[in-house]
Amino acid sequence: MAHPCEHCSKTFRYPSQLQRHVSCVHLKEKPFRCEQCDEAFGTQWTLKQHVRIRHLNERPHRCDLCGYSCHLAADLKKHLGSHTKRRKLGCPREDRVEDWLEEAGVVFERGVRVDFRDGEEPLFARVDFAVRQPWGTCVLEVDEHQHKLRDPGREERRMRRILETFAETHLEQTNQEDATPVSDKFAF
Repeated sequence: MAHPCEHCSKTFRYPSQLQRHVSCVHLKEKPFRCEQCDEAFGTQWTLKQHVRIRHLNERPHRCDLCGYSCHLAADLKKHLGSHTKRRKLGCPREDRVEDWLEEAGVVFERGVRVDFRDGEEPLFARVDFAVRQPWGTCVLEVDEHQHKLRDPGREERRMRRILETFAETHLEQTNQEDATPVSDKFAF
């Protein structure tokens, strides 16, 4: 027997599922609190996901083709589509840089998420490539014009925060049309 929600069109197989739905979605109850950052959640499962992603930085989903790892299975599924898309659409700059790094035998991470734990916007950023060395981390940003569309002040803050997150970081941002080194654009 289906149990319908009186607030929306959803139905549930069990009364306990309906009760949890009403509590979380319609009443906005969040009884599960994170001990590390005090953020609250509607279910125990979402709290566990939050701790796993935000605090433990677990990346259990790994691509067999390139070694990319991520937090969620849905992100891996989207990533796997990029391998087939790459073959169909040609080779954008990031893919060419990736090929060059692989040919050079450089160990790197692609699409690295950098979480900023200070609570200011933006909460996280993605860098195109990170090459970790004993002396520190080299972050490679391959500019495909998306940076020009962003607010310059916000972009500068994002770059500064990336540098602050990685100790001993060297940042390279490339753009074929603008040969000015990123270190000349921003005083780090």
